[in-house]
Amino acid sequence: MPFQTHKRFRPVPSRQRVTVFPRLRPHPHTAPDDARGGEARTLNARTLNAPTLEAPTFVARQIDRWFPDGAPRWTRWIPWRNGIDRPTRVGRAVAAVFTAIVGLPALTAWATHRTPPDQISRWLNSADAQTTVSVYRMNSGTVTRLPLNDYIVNVLAAELPPTAPMPALQAAAVASRTYVIYLMTHQGTGAETFAERHGADVTDDGLLDLPWLTEAQQQQVFGANDTTYTARLQQAVASTDGEVLTYQGQPIPAFLFELSPGRTRDASAVFGKSLPYLPVVNCPDDRAVPADRQTHTFTPADLAARLNLPAKGLNPAAIHIAARGKDGFVSTVTYNPGATSGTGSSAGTSASTKAWTGTDFANMLGLPSADFQLQVNGDTLTVHTQGVGTDIGMSLHEASVYAARGKRAAQILAVFYPGTQMTQDTPFVAGK
Repeated sequence: MPFQTHKRFRPVPSRQRVTVFPRLRPHPHTAPDDARGGEARTLNARTLNAPTLEAPTFVARQIDRWFPDGAPRWTRWIPWRNGIDRPTRVGRAVAAVFTAIVGLPALTAWATHRTPPDQISRWLNSADAQTTVSVYRMNSGTVTRLPLNDYIVNVLAAELPPTAPMPALQAAAVASRTYVIYLMTHQGTGAETFAERHGADVTDDGLLDLPWLTEAQQQQVFGANDTTYTARLQQAVASTDGEVLTYQGQPIPAFLFELSPGRTRDASAVFGKSLPYLPVVNCPDDRAVPADRQTHTFTPADLAARLNLPAKGLNPAAIHIAARGKDGFVSTVTYNPGATSGTGSSAGTSASTKAWTGTDFANMLGLPSADFQLQVNGDTLTVHTQGVGTDIGMSLHEASVYAARGKRAAQILAVFYPGTQMTQDTPFVAGK
């Protein structure tokens, strides 16, 4: 029977030895392999090209030499006289005694020295592993349930380079955990979220919640460094096990995103009111990143398909920015066939006029941010964007810069979520 590793625990291999994990009992919160985007990894004699165990033939050859005319009846009691596949009762007994005296202690020593059971045990028995998260998969329309620590690893893999400084990875792990716990504890207390409508805690869509990469996607992206990178992400999660941010004793909606246009947005952009723990934070290091500014071009056919507009006679100049917030982000975009400018006011109104919020417009076009400018070039619409993500909460790029300069995870979190306290999530996940 092949040995099977815990599906998500992949320690860094040593050059001096091969780490082999003995079979583990299925974890009560572990989702089926197909629901978690990967396959269980096994290690057996075939995959290791180990030699096949052959029946000992020395004794049999000696007996044949001693008794050329035929071996006497008593030789049949010699263990494995006729091959390992046909042992006698005495042979089985001798084998059992040998195994008990020599084999079991040897196997125990082998497992002890070749497997890091303390790391496996900590991962399986961590506080995060006892909490199950339900994730609505946007592409398949299915719900995947998996332990919280595995979920956070998937999120970190999508949000940050695994080579980022460890304090930045730890800060992101705490914020991601806090965000999910906030959603889990606020279900049914306000407006129903998209995930709730589909029987889940959260979605895998970065525009709605937090992005993530499945295990199979991580293997593809990380390539030969998959084992090393996953171990770093797991270290960040395990070292912050169960830690969340609270304000006045309750988890906060700890938003986080990839890259700001130079400052974060006030919480009023989402909640309609300011929140003391989600203020505007200057991010000067973000502004210096080339990826902060991007250009996207759309044809009339693209716009019709993405914005659900009539394709016939669609004029990109009919799409324009109607209003911006104080922070510079677009708050309203309108489509008016009577308009003649992509950035000015409409020249007329008609029954076909449509309007979107800046965030909805960005989501429908797949833009990285709602901070954008529109430019009409002939029959195409060019959109210039700044930043990557919602721009609310913690900028992961700026957090990485802080970490590289020596700030600890707690110090980084205090910058982006002022007035919050770090606490264990035990009171909030009971029964989850």
